[in-house]
Amino acid sequence: CKRALVAMATASAPGQMQCCECGTLIDPNPTALCLPCLRNRVDITEGLQRQCVLSVCPKCARILQPPNHWVTAEPESKELLALCLKRIRGLNKVRLVDAGFVWTEPHSRRLRVRVTVQAEVLNGAIAEQTCEIEFTLQSHQCDHCNRSAARDYWRALVQLRQHSPHPKTLLYLEQLVLKHQAHRDCTGVKRCGANGLDFFFAQRQDAKRLADFLAAHSPSRCQTSETLVSHDTHSNVFNYKYTFCIEVAPICKDDVVCLPPPVARKLSSVGQFCVVYRVTDRLHLVDPRTCRTAEVTGKQFWQAPFQALQAKLSDFTVTNCEPIEHQQHQQQHAAAGGGGSRFLSADVWLLTDADLSSDEVHCRSHLGRLLSCGDTARGLDLRRANLNHAELDRLVDSKVPDVVLVKKVYASSRRSQRRWRLRRLEEADVDVDDDDSGGQGGAAYQEFLDDLEEDKELRRGVNIYKERLAAAAASAAVSAGDDGAPEIGLDEMLDELNLDADDAAME
Repeated sequence: CKRALVAMATASAPGQMQCCECGTLIDPNPTALCLPCLRNRVDITEGLQRQCVLSVCPKCARILQPPNHWVTAEPESKELLALCLKRIRGLNKVRLVDAGFVWTEPHSRRLRVRVTVQAEVLNGAIAEQTCEIEFTLQSHQCDHCNRSAARDYWRALVQLRQHSPHPKTLLYLEQLVLKHQAHRDCTGVKRCGANGLDFFFAQRQDAKRLADFLAAHSPSRCQTSETLVSHDTHSNVFNYKYTFCIEVAPICKDDVVCLPPPVARKLSSVGQFCVVYRVTDRLHLVDPRTCRTAEVTGKQFWQAPFQALQAKLSDFTVTNCEPIEHQQHQQQHAAAGGGGSRFLSADVWLLTDADLSSDEVHCRSHLGRLLSCGDTARGLDLRRANLNHAELDRLVDSKVPDVVLVKKVYASSRRSQRRWRLRRLEEADVDVDDDDSGGQGGAAYQEFLDDLEEDKELRRGVNIYKERLAAAAASAAVSAGDDGAPEIGLDEMLDELNLDADDAAME
């Protein structure tokens, strides 16, 4: 009866055959076995390693790719899957058809990979089978983080310096470094007073990359040196420490400069007395008498360097301001590329805040669009300043202006009303905001914050973060100033989501 049933099934399904072990009807194959019987007889995954170990750095989360290469791979990414497949022994003896991750708990320190392989078995038949490989994540600190943990270890050093009483250009470069993450490979950062920063690196090429970045964003010059640390006479291997010294031009925003005659002749559109209204990769100058602008690149500056007039600025009260809007002057100003609508020449009469009973002082200023009667302006009083400047001493008194105005002064109460803040570079030995409490460093930092509020172009290179909710609510409760002080809009601020926990200690 059984034979009859098998014969009937065979007759109803032509082209099929019976498994030689269990008698199940199957499609013809060289082994004459069904899939379950073939798996019981042959296991093509027998040579695959089922337990593997991955070394993961607990600090930077990079994974070791033997022998000594560390790679970055996101969880369940293609890069991580490729790295896991390379670690499976015996996988090269079979054909990989498919692979994927099996979900595991993130804190389990385990990864599971399901692989599907094919291999040739009995009589040339192709068998396919699926199995799971388990990977154990083992903590192992990479060489980079190991050297970073040793705080005194470094192979290359970048010294950033600006010799100026108020190094606002240095503060601007610090914000550029933070925005572009140009210091991500450094092993440490140290502040050298208010005029310098030191960046330590484990590799020379990383330090060279930062030095090139700073040179491209500032009017600076770079000097390099190397120091021999050790020498292997047998293999002729030398071990050096490299130093890159970046010296930024000692000219900052709102400085008054007296250009040497050769430099002034090259910049034919301006006179010798100019005001620096912006510092980027070059110096942006404006002639306060004609509102004509000029640019001095870093290469031009270091070929013929000049100094700012180092004197304390004075505050003046504006008694009258008459803009000059002659058509001829405007045409000359536009032809010279004079900053568009940013500047406007004006005749300004001033009184010194320290002595309001003194005589009025007349000057020509480029701040005609900002100043009005009753405002406070800050400038350099050349009548009372005791300056030691070679170019100024060569000029006759008739060519030296009495006062050179630099900027309009707004109410100091706006500093307590700010709803934003900046990030600072992390340091190992010194609190980054120690210089904010007072001294020259603190005054320069507050002036830099004022410059960000007043200059929209300057803010493009800086990441500005919203202040915390408590400080913002307290700030909103304070009434705004009555002098029309500029403010930074919320659309220009970034959320304070990625700030470190140590920022809470700064409040």
